[in-house]
Amino acid sequence: MPLVSGFYDAVNGDRVYDAEQFGSLFDGIISDGIFANNGDRFVVRASTTGMQVYVGSGKAWLNRRWVENTGDETLTIQPAHASLDRIDLVVLKVDTNKAVRDARLEVIKGTAAGAPVAPLTPNTPGVKYLVLAQIRVAKNARVISPEFVSNRVGTGQTPYVAGPAHTIDLAALQSKLQGEFNAWFESVRQALTEAGGNTATEVANLKASDTSQNQKIKTLESKVDYNSGQVSVINGKFTNSAVWYEMGDTSNGGTKNAIYRGHPLGSNINPYLAAIRAGTFKGMYLGDYWTLNGVNWRIVAFNYFYGIGSPTFNRYHVVVVPDNSLYQQRFNDTNTMAATFTSFEIGRTGLNRAISTAKSLFGDGNVVQPPTRFPTAYNAATQITQSTWLAHSAGLMTEDMLFGRPVFSRHDYQRGDLCIGQFPLFRVAPSFISFGANYWTRDVSSSTTGIYIGADSTPVSQNFTAEVGVRPYVAIG
Repeated sequence: MPLVSGFYDAVNGDRVYDAEQFGSLFDGIISDGIFANNGDRFVVRASTTGMQVYVGSGKAWLNRRWVENTGDETLTIQPAHASLDRIDLVVLKVDTNKAVRDARLEVIKGTAAGAPVAPLTPNTPGVKYLVLAQIRVAKNARVISPEFVSNRVGTGQTPYVAGPAHTIDLAALQSKLQGEFNAWFESVRQALTEAGGNTATEVANLKASDTSQNQKIKTLESKVDYNSGQVSVINGKFTNSAVWYEMGDTSNGGTKNAIYRGHPLGSNINPYLAAIRAGTFKGMYLGDYWTLNGVNWRIVAFNYFYGIGSPTFNRYHVVVVPDNSLYQQRFNDTNTMAATFTSFEIGRTGLNRAISTAKSLFGDGNVVQPPTRFPTAYNAATQITQSTWLAHSAGLMTEDMLFGRPVFSRHDYQRGDLCIGQFPLFRVAPSFISFGANYWTRDVSSSTTGIYIGADSTPVSQNFTAEVGVRPYVAIG
């Protein structure tokens, strides 16, 4: 029989439904994909310490099944080829076959080649895949570098779940219709009683009354249909997140510093440069990101450095930070205190690679040089006693930029640029402070130790000569 329906109460077990029938209930309502506002949306990150990647938390709908990843999942990448690159896929897999009936995170190994291409997902009955990321495994690699991880969530290949239900509450209108009908019916019954059921004049009046009441009901029904349509349109707007963001898309950096979205902006900064330089920042919100060479560069602030410095910096800009470290670097070549920040190895030459990477990705002329106060003298207690304004193309974040206050660092005398405050993204979405690996801040905690942010977002003291990740901020404008 082609007609199917459900669900009904079972009597002695005569109505039994399986998971497939339950999942089919959502066909046409939601589509396969990742839920955009749940966890880390299955973001894939390089471990930077070996042939492994982490898959972040999130929730998905795939193959008529829901899937939830409640924490970071570690996946191992197979050893690299000795002389050729290859591309692997990190996938979410749902297998509904009776022998399996499970969801898994897996790596599909590609084929090494001079010009490698991503492998196809297998075409197996009962099995569906969502591609979370592409991993370029460089020849003879021993570590998966962040720039070789290209996340696919939020793209046409692996979209966000779409299709929220729209509902209308018509209880009040239905009640009004019922009241009209009850009043009409009572008038008919009264008229029949008075007419004795046989008077021609009364019967004619009843027909006229019936016609009139029918017309009123039709008129009321048409108004209900119209109002239902209007309510549906309004409800659609308020359940569509794009409408809310459009309402907040004002030409005001201060407003944008209070609205988080976290959407991908593609792999090209150029379409957004005009809006950045005009100070409107149209189409951009906190947490939005550009994916360049496999790294997500995320907006953490609008006009953070605007109006400060000597001379005053008056160029509109966005501040971006990569989701992971770009490379490993010592804070200093010895475990001894330097006279100024720029005398430390990381302040002297350690950020050159970050600057060249940013300029190659965003364009040399698009990376601006805002002023910030760098320490020029420390006392015996490692407190900053002097600082000066210096223009910079990239910098290490400070505890104030991350947490809005010092934790281990000592700034009792002169706080330098730390008085500007916390990057707005870390205020509204503090989960982005950490990405599961360590990275240096600009701060020192003693005469032999700097401060890095641990995998759990905790500041940690470490010897200057330790190799720790570099996760810089860059201003674009």
